[in-house]
Order: sequence, then C-alpha cells, then structure tokens
Amino acid sequence: MKVYHLPRRIPALSLLTLILSGLAHGGLPEQPQGVDLGQAKAARSGGEGLGAVELLVGQAAVKDGEGLWKVDDGLAIRAGDVLATGPDTRLRIQLKNGDALHLGAGVVAQVVSVERFRVWTGQAAIYVQPVEGNRTALMVEAPGGELEATGGKLGLEARSTGSTVMAFNNWDAWRDSDRYDAGDATRDWRMLARWQAEGGKAIPLAAGLKHSSGPLNAIRNGEEVDFTLATSPEAPAMKAALGALAQGDAQAKPLLTRLQNAFPGNAQAAYHLGRIALDAEDNVEALRQWQLFSRLDPAGAEALQVGPKMTLLIHETLKDEIKRAVAAEAALSAAPPEPGTVAVLPFVNRGDAAQAVLSKGLTAMVISDLSKVPGIKVLERAKLQKLIEEMQLSESGLVDEKSAIRAGKLMKAEKIMLGDYQLKTDK
Repeated sequence: MKVYHLPRRIPALSLLTLILSGLAHGGLPEQPQGVDLGQAKAARSGGEGLGAVELLVGQAAVKDGEGLWKVDDGLAIRAGDVLATGPDTRLRIQLKNGDALHLGAGVVAQVVSVERFRVWTGQAAIYVQPVEGNRTALMVEAPGGELEATGGKLGLEARSTGSTVMAFNNWDAWRDSDRYDAGDATRDWRMLARWQAEGGKAIPLAAGLKHSSGPLNAIRNGEEVDFTLATSPEAPAMKAALGALAQGDAQAKPLLTRLQNAFPGNAQAAYHLGRIALDAEDNVEALRQWQLFSRLDPAGAEALQVGPKMTLLIHETLKDEIKRAVAAEAALSAAPPEPGTVAVLPFVNRGDAAQAVLSKGLTAMVISDLSKVPGIKVLERAKLQKLIEEMQLSESGLVDEKSAIRAGKLMKAEKIMLGDYQLKTDK
C-alpha cells in the first residue's frame, strides 16, 4: 500500500474532498465556438476582475457576453471569460488569490471562478498556492476528467481524446530552502492533488508522477523543463527584449519592465535594466537594479564585476544627493528635522598630526554604539563625508558651531554630535 504524505496546512474539508472518490466527474461542457483570433476587436476596457494578464507573448483573445476582444498586458480577467491563444503564444495570468496560470499555444480555456477553470485544448501550467483558511481547492475541468489541487505546480495537456496531468512539485516549497532542496525531484514535496476521471475513481497524484491513461507513470527527466518552456512567457519575452537591446530599440526598456513585473526573480532583466538606467544617467535606478541582480545571481554579479560598479554608483549617487541638498540649502534649512536622527561629525585631531588617522576610527566607534540604541537613527557616514567635501569645509571647520549646525540642517538631523581629541604621551 502506497502512503501519500499530506501537506501540513491543508484544511479538513479539502482533505475529505480528495479522499472521497464516490462522486464521479460529470463531464466537460462543449467547447465554445466563435473564438476566432482574427475577428477580435480592440482590447476590452478595464474594470475589476478575478486577476489580470501579467505578460503576453504572441496573440490571444478573450470572449465574453459582449463580444470577442484582443488580449493585452493588464487585461482584467472576469468570471465566464473564454480565452484562446494563437500559435507560438505564451500567456501568464496572475489571480488575486495568489495562484497563476501559464497558457501555451492553441489553448481554449474558460475562467469559471477564481478557483475553477475549464481547458478544452492545449497546455496549461498551473501554480497553486497552499490552501488555507476558507479557501477551497483549485478545480480544473478537462477532457476525460477533473484535476483538483491544494498546492503545487501542475501541468495539464488537454486533447479531444483525453488529458494528461502532471504533478511536478510543491511550488511553494521551491522558495523554502530551509526545509527543501530545490531541484531535487526525488524528494517528498508534500503536495496533494488528484485526477477524477469521468465515471471512474479518483487517482491521487504525488510529486513526480503523471497520469494519461492506465497506471501512473514517472515524469521523465527534462519533461518539466520542456513543459515550462511551452507554457511560460518568460523565455520568449527575454528573447524579444534582448533583440530590442541589440538593435538599440527604445522598446527594450518597456519589454524588460513588463518581464520584471511578471517575473521579479528574473536576474537578467534586473541586470539589463540597470545598464539601461546607467546609460540614461539614472544612478539611483541603476543601483537598485544591480543590487537586485546581485541578490538573485551572486555568481553572475561576480563574473560581470557588478560589485565594483555598484561601489562607484553609490559614490556618484551620494555625491548627486549632496549637491542637490546644498543647492536647496535654504529650503532644507527651514524644513523640520527627522525625529530621532543624529549626525556624528568627524572627530578633529588637536594633537600631533601623526594621530589624525584615529579620527575615522573614533567616529566609527561612536556611530556603531549609537546605532544600537533603540529609537536613534544615525545618518550615513559616507553621505556626511560627501557633504563636507561639497560644502568645502575642512574637518576642523566643522568644529565651529555655526558650520556644524549648517551641516546638520542639510542632513535633516535632529541632533549633532561633534568633538575633538588630543593624545598626550609622557616623555
């Protein structure tokens, strides 16, 4: 007897639904007619929906009670919508409950509700968040039966003669490195799904298994990758963006931005958006994108020497910020300080010039200690140093109370700490 491990957070009602197999699937309604991509009108106007199209590569149309419409990014998906995709098309739909659908070429599907869908033809990758609270399991009707899932990444290939369903893994677990080893398909991914055949029994699906007809089979090596490429718009969207970059096309930036919005974990998009921002002299955005790139792909960031480039960007960003602050000194001086902020000015050496090197160390020690005090925000030391340079004040000049107050106001500091030191040695 094979034991199927259950997810920790599955509600009792969903568990009961999956165990009981006495109620057979009633059958898929006939495929809607009149979904001709060539007859689709301009994109449908906005409005609330169950979710939205996040990224489309290719052509698609949506049919509702009012007509047939072209699909564009951002289109709200409503209950009852019938979707059709064209050749070489990939489409991502993000639902409000956190689930996502990827539709490949030649799909005809219907959104019945946020937790029920119908697929008549084509391939669909289904990403289901773990079922919690009052939410019910996701149901997908297809030729030959009905797929039910309470979490995980699943694949469905619908044909007029029947359907193939695949349980790839627990989608949520891929992002939980503390409990799972990502990429190890032999692990127990703790997902729970079943295929309810028309007029037949329920067939439980564990991760790494698929059902077409007859007994369950193991998903072969590379099958998940192939299925993902056939349904996800991520790779073709990146290809289009890179092509635009190579041609110097201004569409490269919006293409990459759309890709990043749909797939925030795409490291390539972050890298190239950083390059585009740098070319546009937008150092703040370039720094933000390359910091994201470094988190997503540390090895790639090291190979492309992004770290030193970010150091230069931080330097330039701070310099620009301080220049703007000095230029707007009158307005900033009148503005109220940020509560709880402290600017620690460099300590000034009053003794032997050879002891000047201690200034940075003493200042850093004070900053470190103050940073541990709850309710105190110590302003950035690097930013303060740039301010000193821009105001063309010597470090000794900052000891002057008037100069210190001026610097503090530009930094919007509530309090200023300044001091000096002198080392005395016995001879």
